[in-house]
Amino acid sequence: MKLNDFTFAFILGFWPIWIVWEVALLFIKGSTPSVGLISNVARDRGYQMACLAFAWGSLAGHFWVNWRVLPWQGWGLAAIFFGLIALVLAWDIILWKFPYDSLPWIVRLIRFPGTMLILGLINGFLVFPQKGPPGQPI
Repeated sequence: MKLNDFTFAFILGFWPIWIVWEVALLFIKGSTPSVGLISNVARDRGYQMACLAFAWGSLAGHFWVNWRVLPWQGWGLAAIFFGLIALVLAWDIILWKFPYDSLPWIVRLIRFPGTMLILGLINGFLVFPQKGPPGQPI
């Protein structure tokens, strides 16, 4: 098996695990309504751990919001890309014990998962750009 095929299988391998766990949670939720599904837990943790939304957005921006011609490249940009994710994680650790609703309004706005997702998309697209495949429409 080629290494790229293994990498693709590794990416796909998580989906069956998530699906099986989601189905198990659906059955459990029938008798224990307080049990959250994957989306409920991700939503709730996204307010506590802004790095989740930021990292997912960063990866999506890097993977799929590609450039036809790269504006810049290099390993230093990858270091900045992952450094920004680590910085958001450090911010999460600092604020871990503070309830989201107790934070100042501007901090809540910045840490809002939707804001962090958009900032992550920008991080992936601008800081760690990836050239699109041949025939990319835009």
